[in-house]
Amino acid sequence: MGTIPLLAGRGLSRRSLFARDSRLVAAAIHGDRVAFDDLVTLHEPELRRFVTKRIVAQHVDDVLQEVWIAAWAGLPNFDRRSQFKTWVYGICFHKLRDHYRSMKSTIAAVELNDQIAQADVVGVDVTLVAAIPGMLAQLTDTQREVLELYYFSQLNLPEIARALNRNLNTVKYQFYRAHSELACMMKEDI
Repeated sequence: MGTIPLLAGRGLSRRSLFARDSRLVAAAIHGDRVAFDDLVTLHEPELRRFVTKRIVAQHVDDVLQEVWIAAWAGLPNFDRRSQFKTWVYGICFHKLRDHYRSMKSTIAAVELNDQIAQADVVGVDVTLVAAIPGMLAQLTDTQREVLELYYFSQLNLPEIARALNRNLNTVKYQFYRAHSELACMMKEDI
């Protein structure tokens, strides 16, 4: 089994990472706060990147705090049918939805302006970058969620199904349907 790129220097395989997480989860379920803190330390950087891409910077810490509080409170009910990472992403998605509901009107304008500014700096077609949020907005919420978890969080389709508590075939359909709709929209813009 190969090593995970970010941890390749440490020589940790996916199997050993899963075993480490399992040991920490077992200890945390029994109230070991240090084990839970270790889980937070291990998973926070990736989760922070995921959240940072979705909301304005000033709210990232608040949302992450809500995620970890919910994870700590819900840990005794974690049934281990999925990896801890997948379970935490499910919690994160719900907390992001809560945040979107509370901030709905301002987020879209801020993210679009940030994306246009970043595209202009790196020489990407600003018109295309400006069109992408509009295209994504035309997708259903469920399709958009699946694409975000797949591309930005690097979860595979079975992990996404578990994180969102959906049937795997439904997730596959949403994934492929979203790609098909985006392709049609891009052809119209060309």
